[in-house]
Amino acid sequence: MSKLSYSFLSIFIVISALFLSCGNDDNKEDKEKRRTATLPEARGEVGEILTVMDSAHWEGRVGDALRAELKMYIPGLPQDEAMFKVRRVDPLKLNNVLRSATNMLFVTSFDSDTRSSKYLKRMFTDQSMATIEQDPERFIFVKNDQYARGQRVMHLFAQTEDELVKRIEENGERLRRHFHELERERLVQKIRKGPKEKSLSKELNRKFDVDMVVPKGYRVALNRDDFIWFRLVETEEDRNIFLYVTEYTDESVFDEETLLEFRDEVVSKRIWGSDSATSYMITEPLMPVNQVKMQFKDRYAMEMRGVWKLINNSMGGAFITYVIVDEETNQLFYLEGFSFAPGKTKREIMREMEAVLHTFRFKEEAISN
Repeated sequence: MSKLSYSFLSIFIVISALFLSCGNDDNKEDKEKRRTATLPEARGEVGEILTVMDSAHWEGRVGDALRAELKMYIPGLPQDEAMFKVRRVDPLKLNNVLRSATNMLFVTSFDSDTRSSKYLKRMFTDQSMATIEQDPERFIFVKNDQYARGQRVMHLFAQTEDELVKRIEENGERLRRHFHELERERLVQKIRKGPKEKSLSKELNRKFDVDMVVPKGYRVALNRDDFIWFRLVETEEDRNIFLYVTEYTDESVFDEETLLEFRDEVVSKRIWGSDSATSYMITEPLMPVNQVKMQFKDRYAMEMRGVWKLINNSMGGAFITYVIVDEETNQLFYLEGFSFAPGKTKREIMREMEAVLHTFRFKEEAISN
């Protein structure tokens, strides 16, 4: 999945006038806070999107385009898993329970004359319809806490079905990134508020002058001058986080093949099975590794997603890595999370691992927050 330095919401202009007119009340912010306080808590599975659209669109080209984009397979997993679980409900059957879904996606084209489409179209004011007609590029509206606290509601719309399909296909990656980053940030906040192993976070700070939340239950598996490995062993799965810090020499380390060689060098010498002499970690050569250039905490970085395995051992699983350059200290930070969860789906395990890694902060960021 592509990672760009800008956020999804900076690409699309969010125009609140599309739905409910707020008037010119100077106290509308206070009113919004009071309104939100009366709402129920949003609820739903992580990675689930409740789609509100009529059956003709859902079973036709619009639904096909939406499913193709939102249910695209996640790179770097041992088996094919869709990025999101997409569930559809008819607009006319949208009750209070369904309205409390964490992620909601309303989809309609204005040329449809079904009862459900007419219901969706009534959500738009005359003023907003005139604005949309004047700007055919506009096809999205995003609102927080519309029906429940902690909820994100997105509306996708277009004048015609053909135009709507085109917009979805052209912006599929942005739609995926929007909901993925939203879910990740929710998990980050949950992890920050949850129980922690404070002593392990302090050890990271002492050794490398960085900050990261280590959730409750993790233990030190290996601690060296340039490397630290935390491990959470549970009945059905094994979760791991490690950080390796070395000198940054030049940008050639980010060459695709060089980076894979670098990973194997780091893990083969430090991550092992029951016998460190004959059983050690490598990157699974038969599975593709997804590499994407990005910004991580305002620093140049590379994200990698792939599959690991142990030599001379049947163990293997998914990993996610951030290789980050800190030019101020001339250091290269190699931050990785990997899991072992045989017989289980990996999507939400790795989404949570990613969220833990995104609690990582450099010293100045930790101080400013």
